[in-house]
Amino acid sequence: EQKLLGISLIIMLGGAIAEMCGVAMVLPLAQVLSSPETIQSSKYISAIYKIINASNYNNFIICLCAIFSITFILKNIVLSLLYLQ
Repeated sequence: EQKLLGISLIIMLGGAIAEMCGVAMVLPLAQVLSSPETIQSSKYISAIYKIINASNYNNFIICLCAIFSITFILKNIVLSLLYLQ
């Protein structure tokens, strides 16, 4: 019983972190989609652009959307595991 409680706690913490990451990614993605110059003006988005090493704006958008989608898929998997217990 104690072990099951510990596992549930870890899954809930993972779900909360995944939910926070998913919500936190919405605004930067919307900013980049609405105005491409945000890549140069925002230090955080500029850092992500450099890390991804995208060759142009379209590749950067595709990478951001892929990261956004993967985050939401993983979040939903974690939350599904949480609710199945």
